[in-house]
Amino acid sequence: MQNRCWFAAWIDQADGLGEEKFMEVSYSVEQAQANLPRLVREAAERSIAITQNKETVAYLISRARMDAIVETLDLLGTRAAMKALRAYEQGKTKFLPLFATRR
Repeated sequence: MQNRCWFAAWIDQADGLGEEKFMEVSYSVEQAQANLPRLVREAAERSIAITQNKETVAYLISRARMDAIVETLDLLGTRAAMKALRAYEQGKTKFLPLFATRR
C-alpha cells in the first residue's frame, strides 16, 4: 500500500527531493518490528509509513528530513521571515550580486 499525504508531498518539495527519490513505502507494525534495522537504513532514502489495520499510524523518516521539517516550521513561525517571503512573492524583493554586499 503506497499512500502519500499532502504534508509528505509538501515536505518533499520543501527539501528539494524529486518525486522519483521520494517514494513512500508502507509496512505493517508487525513487518516494521521484524525489520527495524533495515527500515532505519531505508529511511535515509525515502519515508516509510507504518500501518495498522491498513491505516497509516506513524512515519519513519531520516534525520535530514526531520531537520528540514523543523527548520521550515521555525521559519514559518518567524514574523520577519514570513514578511520577507510575502515581499518576495509580491515582487518587492531586490536581489544584489553577492560581491555588492562587500565593503
